[in-house]
Amino acid sequence: LGGGTPSLLRPAQVEGVLNELRTRFGIKPEAEITMEMDPGTFTAQDAAGFLAAGVKRVSLGVQSFHDDQLQACGRGHTVEQVRQAFEILREAGFQDISIDLISGLPGDTLDSFKESLAAALALNPTHLSVYDLIVEEGTAFGSWYAGRVEPPKERLALPGEDLAGDMYRTASETLSAAGFEHYEVSSYGLVPKDVISDMTPDEIHERAGALSPHRSKHNLVYWT
Repeated sequence: LGGGTPSLLRPAQVEGVLNELRTRFGIKPEAEITMEMDPGTFTAQDAAGFLAAGVKRVSLGVQSFHDDQLQACGRGHTVEQVRQAFEILREAGFQDISIDLISGLPGDTLDSFKESLAAALALNPTHLSVYDLIVEEGTAFGSWYAGRVEPPKERLALPGEDLAGDMYRTASETLSAAGFEHYEVSSYGLVPKDVISDMTPDEIHERAGALSPHRSKHNLVYWT
């Protein structure tokens, strides 16, 4: 369920959508239903309600673990709210939680990006998606960086293409070394330790698509 911010819906609304889909099209009992959620948009009661409604997996739109970067790109949450949201989801009973990060954000450096990766790993997610920033025409963010509209905060510089490439390689190397399978261009699934206990990070990387039980079927329709 997403994009946008479906976590602004109430659990009863999500349940109604899923029930309608079951009636009209059918949903297998074992189907993995993923919902995109933004930190600061749901409570502990909401999280428990989403789980009861049939949502089995959450994709948490974190983007960065630096408040200045979140503010510069117009995000509505803070780093503290990210950690609170993750704790809420775990306490509600969600076992599969994915974190979305964006590289190349305003003011991003290789060091700050490494810090975001480390902070994400410290929360012990089962999956990460790391997307390179794309400045889209027709969006508020695009207007800020084209100079047509004054941004709400100081306009921080965007990293260049070479640095963006370094961030991509850093993400792949860091997450592979932490036990994640790089199974799609932007997607990383945690591999059980008993599967990789005798494997090097290079071997894990080479066997992409064959190791993690946390791969997203939806993401597999992207570039692999």
